[in-house]
Amino acid sequence: MTENYTSAPAQPDPIALHMEAVNSLASCRACLTANEPMYLFAQQYLQTAQQAVAALWAIESNQFHH
Repeated sequence: MTENYTSAPAQPDPIALHMEAVNSLASCRACLTANEPMYLFAQQYLQTAQQAVAALWAIESNQFHH
């Protein structure tokens, strides 16, 4: 027997996004304060943190508009 399930798109987990932002910022800081700074990696971690914060903002904005 085959059943078809339709569901709304999964909403990102705010806790996971928060932790991703925090951990990415910590990694960014570590890259910048290392004995030999790793700017490219720091930039990548910063971008990841920015994306997580943007996703959190989108979730929060949607909650207030509904």
